[in-house]
Amino acid sequence: LFAVLGAVVGLAAVAVETVSDKLHLLRSQAMGQIESGTEEHFTAKRWAILSLFNLLCVAIAATMVLFIEPAAAGSGISDVMTYLNGTHVSNLFRLRTVVVKLIGVMLAVGSSLVAGPEG
Repeated sequence: LFAVLGAVVGLAAVAVETVSDKLHLLRSQAMGQIESGTEEHFTAKRWAILSLFNLLCVAIAATMVLFIEPAAAGSGISDVMTYLNGTHVSNLFRLRTVVVKLIGVMLAVGSSLVAGPEG
């Protein structure tokens, strides 16, 4: 049982790293497409793409937590500590909570927020 749990956690960590790397690459490629105009215009376009990309990732993650599974909000450390101390925490170990938290971490890390492995 512990081997299966360890494998699942390892696959989740690999998924977070892979998806966040792909999001960073996508953002870099989108910013690299801007080549025309003056230097100020070039910088403004790249800044706008960077900001909009990060805003979109964070908005998707926040919307998922807000409307799909509010129990996925926060780091979860205090919830797990509460559970281990014998208090029932509703919706803590549901599949939907885990999936929303996993996708939210992928999007947060992909948008350069200090979360997940970085935070």
